[in-house]
Amino acid sequence: MVRRQLVPDLNRINILKFPSLVTEMIINEMGFVDALQLSLSSARCKRTTSSARNKTPMKMQIAITPSRCVFLIFEKNDTLKNLRFSWKFGTRPVGKTEQLKIGGMDMENRRVRFDGWLQYRSFTSKNSIDLAMNVAITHLFSVFRCIEVTVIDINFEMLNDRFRVRKALESVKTTSKLFIRGPKFDSDVRFILSNIEVTKHFYHSSTFSMGTTIDDRLNCSEVIEIGNSSWMSPERLWTMNCERIELLRSRFTSDDVMEFLRRWIDGNGKDKISYVNIEHPLGFGSLDFEELNATPWDPIIEETMVRPENSLHWGLSRAMNIQCLADGRVGTISQNTEIEFYFLVWQEKPVEVVNIEEEI
Repeated sequence: MVRRQLVPDLNRINILKFPSLVTEMIINEMGFVDALQLSLSSARCKRTTSSARNKTPMKMQIAITPSRCVFLIFEKNDTLKNLRFSWKFGTRPVGKTEQLKIGGMDMENRRVRFDGWLQYRSFTSKNSIDLAMNVAITHLFSVFRCIEVTVIDINFEMLNDRFRVRKALESVKTTSKLFIRGPKFDSDVRFILSNIEVTKHFYHSSTFSMGTTIDDRLNCSEVIEIGNSSWMSPERLWTMNCERIELLRSRFTSDDVMEFLRRWIDGNGKDKISYVNIEHPLGFGSLDFEELNATPWDPIIEETMVRPENSLHWGLSRAMNIQCLADGRVGTISQNTEIEFYFLVWQEKPVEVVNIEEEI
């Protein structure tokens, strides 16, 4: 196995002997992939690169599945179509590798170049892949301080039990989207929900019960979809302001749902909500429609207004309408069965703009 220095020492080309301002100007002119490689050559290079690139806006996507542990790095406006760097972690070195040391941890690394794209493939023992991911992510956060984690996708289905997700993601504090798949629901998931803030979209497919309440950090503005939400507290439900909410197998009572609706009527931080589906396996009980000043369903609403996108078209013949006092929006409550609660907020139909000249 051939081992060599991963990145040429900057001192050998005397870049670090230039005045610091000149050195930073040179590093600023580099592509981010070159700057990243420079930061890995020595502690001094890391400090210099961090000083030069600490305001560069970057994006990161992280995937942890049985078949791959990888993260992708983009510049702010890049997409998957023009991806230029990815970092994959495994246990079996293939081909020629280089010695790589980050944060005191030794790894074997292979650089693979595609058409304008560089991939690091780092190898370590089975018991250390999670730690290797963490030190690499921590390194990137310290070099590119304006890096934003946009997606974390975790699949626990058949994931190696020795891999601890909480160790791999220990330095991640926020993400735009978090997807958790597979039946596993243990301390790793508790850590993720308690320590990583999710700002846009959260999805968890597991139907297994957690058993205890979790003080989560879900502040999603777009979507929350949970297969078993029995761990969620009523207080979290009351403070949600998310476009689409689906909470299956919950423990919420009719009193909890009533408080949610009271806050919507008062306009108390509920302006984003458009569709809600909550399920309780044993049933909610009845809601106090008189307190909500609810009125029976009026078909004219469906003729003059628009349903939220992706909302289910359930029967509305027994539905009840309520109105937000703050802005006049109309919401419809439907309970076709005792175990399900549906709520949708109608949208105004877009005004058709008529070109007078064409009409003439």
